[in-house]
Amino acid sequence: RSLDRLVANGVSVRLIGGSASRFSFHHAKYAVVDSRVIVLTENWKPAGTGGNDSRGWGVTLDDTTTAAELTAVFRHDADGSDTRSWSAIRQQTTFVDAEPAIGVYQADSPPKQVSVKHITILTAPGNAGEAVRDELQTAERSVRVILPRLNPSESYFQTLVAIARQGVSVKILLSNAWYDARGNEALVEQVTELHAQGVPIQARIARPAGQFGKIHAKGAVIDNETAIVGSLNWNRHAETKNREVVFAVESGAAARYYGRVFAADWNNADPHGPRLTLRERGVLLTGAVGAVTIALGSLRRRVTFAS
Repeated sequence: RSLDRLVANGVSVRLIGGSASRFSFHHAKYAVVDSRVIVLTENWKPAGTGGNDSRGWGVTLDDTTTAAELTAVFRHDADGSDTRSWSAIRQQTTFVDAEPAIGVYQADSPPKQVSVKHITILTAPGNAGEAVRDELQTAERSVRVILPRLNPSESYFQTLVAIARQGVSVKILLSNAWYDARGNEALVEQVTELHAQGVPIQARIARPAGQFGKIHAKGAVIDNETAIVGSLNWNRHAETKNREVVFAVESGAAARYYGRVFAADWNNADPHGPRLTLRERGVLLTGAVGAVTIALGSLRRRVTFAS
């Protein structure tokens, strides 16, 4: 119905996919409005941007260069031979109503506006995966990672273990969703064994206490200086087969913002600690989505692109 309303109001709506699709999943979550860009970890639906279920992270940015680059990505994808108009698909498809997410999570504070030193846009397919691992390897003190899931056989996990063995404090917060339970519990057990051996790495499964339904964010905070935010799940399939868009934000203020959100969720996930509500924790959040608005102001700013 939403797509019908868009078309009825003159919006061009095209869908990508099919047997000849360039991507396994068109998984990116971004929008460009004039010179403004928003990049999210969340889907555009009640459970995601609606704030009715998922914990997510997001970034908004006002910059003509970034807007032009992501517009080029959009046009490349939208103009491909594997796209069809919604009107054509609508006539050949049967739809079944689904129950939307109906969770209610309290909005606590508006997003935080910060300045940045450097932004890198990463896309997949391309080098988004390699670039994320490279960013992790720059860590000297700490890495905080929030993901729905993480497979210990993946190079991302192996990178985290490697930097932890070098003395970097690593914490990994994983989703509490029932369908991720077995894999996430196994990873927590493996990490717990490493921690017992003296490796400074820890992992927990989220324990929401009324502040969100499940973890859906895909992000990291490195040395409280750089934040990684975007649609990329940390696995080989996503980085090679999916369309993904990620921001690497070099900004102490942005990194500290996400770091505070992470720390609150991490502390709440302590199996031996109290489960605090959102207001009791005093976290800067809007609904279930923690977001940073980037002000390109007085600080030195460079925007680069990796593909």
